[in-house]
Amino acid sequence: MDDFIRVVTWNVNGLINKIKRGAVLRYAKTLGAGILLLQETHLMGDKLPFLARYGYAQIYHAGFTRGSRGVAILVRRDVPLVVTKVSRDRQGRFILISGCMEGRLYTYCSVYAPPPLSTSFLEILSLEISKVQEGTLIIGGDWNATVNPAVDRKRKGVGRGTEKSRLDSFTQAMGWADVWRTFHPNESQYTFYSGAHNSFSRIDYFFVPRMHLARILDSSILARGLSDHAPVELRLDTGRRRPPFRWRLSTWTMQDPEFRTHIAEEVEEYFSVNTNSVTSPSMLWEAGKATWRGVIVSWTSAKKKLQRKQTLELENKVLSLQSRLGEKDGSGVARELRCATAELQQFLTGEAKKIWEGTQNRIYQWGDKSSKLLYNLCHGRAYNPPVTQIMSGSGDRVLTPRAIAEQFALYYRELYEEQDTLSEAEMCKYLDEIPVQTLPQEDSEALDELITLEEIEKAIGEMNPGKSPGPNGFPCEFFKAHINSIGNPLL
Repeated sequence: MDDFIRVVTWNVNGLINKIKRGAVLRYAKTLGAGILLLQETHLMGDKLPFLARYGYAQIYHAGFTRGSRGVAILVRRDVPLVVTKVSRDRQGRFILISGCMEGRLYTYCSVYAPPPLSTSFLEILSLEISKVQEGTLIIGGDWNATVNPAVDRKRKGVGRGTEKSRLDSFTQAMGWADVWRTFHPNESQYTFYSGAHNSFSRIDYFFVPRMHLARILDSSILARGLSDHAPVELRLDTGRRRPPFRWRLSTWTMQDPEFRTHIAEEVEEYFSVNTNSVTSPSMLWEAGKATWRGVIVSWTSAKKKLQRKQTLELENKVLSLQSRLGEKDGSGVARELRCATAELQQFLTGEAKKIWEGTQNRIYQWGDKSSKLLYNLCHGRAYNPPVTQIMSGSGDRVLTPRAIAEQFALYYRELYEEQDTLSEAEMCKYLDEIPVQTLPQEDSEALDELITLEEIEKAIGEMNPGKSPGPNGFPCEFFKAHINSIGNPLL
């Protein structure tokens, strides 16, 4: 499993539109971003709950006005970061969070520097960082300036010497390193396209203190599609291990007519081929679930790979054109890049629109009924943070996941350990004094009868939808959909 966290910084140029908001978060999930630093969200407080989607459970935001500025830090649910400090800029230019993750301290900062980059802003930012910083510092954002205009701008004459001296001198004075340039010293790539000036520049940066560079594994500039800025990614070495994956069949997948037809044929074929091949019904049933799981994983993986292939083809096309912008005759490349970027944006937005329309249909069908969906819409989903530290019985602080699990096991082992032992005579005497009710003869005989097909169908039909599946990962909706095929084998 991955022992690093992907941190992505991205100027999204507005998240007011619900389809674009869904497309951005879905794309961030596809990238595997554990911590997402956003700039220019253009959101206010009433829209922030809509950012808690696609696995992002902790949302920290600093807004300014609707349609202007706004920065955010989103932490994915499986990242065990316990935030202890939050600092927000009232003008929506930066936000800082610091906290502990598996015994190590981290500080993350999302920055949007309004143009032109001013000395007063840099002074305010550095002062706030000095107040909040604990442990490893990661700063990402849109600085609206370049460190070195000679290599970080495409159009000559656009870069200003004051920008270089200001941002470069500031990072040098703070002891910060340009992460992407550290890993790609001889490359020319750009993160922003200005249509008004017909220029390309790299103004989106990750900065870390030079002493923390050893914790960074790699950094890359990703394809520009949903915004005029490209996302920038770094991989942070945390030494952590993700928990083992537990497979579950998504009920959303079961709504696909093609999937329903395919799996129904597989279930019928399995029983027709294997019903008389084994003597143990339980073996037939358990082997069937393993077989169906393999078929489902194969089908869903093929569909995801097809979708991902289309996305990757467009992303690689954009990245290839971005890398060719440094050529002498780049006017034709720039035109191709604009067309490829628009095509990628249309594809990603179209996928998000399909999901949004499906959600709207589900809300239309179930939103006014007494169901889990209505409850979640009214109350929202509570965030249950992971257990990142506990106190042992001896009073020591335990931080690592393995040690925490061992402490829980020790606690319950001692809790349920047999304390007092009773003699056999004392136990018999106690049991003899308990009044035991007996069933009538008619009910006793009915319980001894064989289970009928009607009883199995009734039991499965009365199962409530939307419940968590068992250890095998199959929800009750799967058994309801295939009751005609699985009923007789269960007898």
